[in-house]
Amino acid sequence: MRKSSWASKYQSGSGVEQDVEKAKRYFRLCAASGTPECQLSLAKLLLNPRDRPESHVLEGVAWLRLAAGHGSAEAKKMADLEAAHLDESQKKSVSQFEHQLEQPRR
Repeated sequence: MRKSSWASKYQSGSGVEQDVEKAKRYFRLCAASGTPECQLSLAKLLLNPRDRPESHVLEGVAWLRLAAGHGSAEAKKMADLEAAHLDESQKKSVSQFEHQLEQPRR
């Protein structure tokens, strides 16, 4: 079964006990492989209004920008909306985070 399938199962609780943290881990693995759908899904989990520490917001926006770079119009729209609420220091952090996420895994 693909990582994105496991992530979706844990996110929804379909066939397994719902576990958002496990869903994030599986989406991170899938997102790191460059799959825009996983990048978008991970960003949505990170940007969940009930759980938005600044680190999640910055990581979420970085994943949105990467997904947008792969052609996701939904990710572009969300990234633009979220970025409008960031100050210059936070925008710089997002860019640095995005650059780190783009680096090939060794």
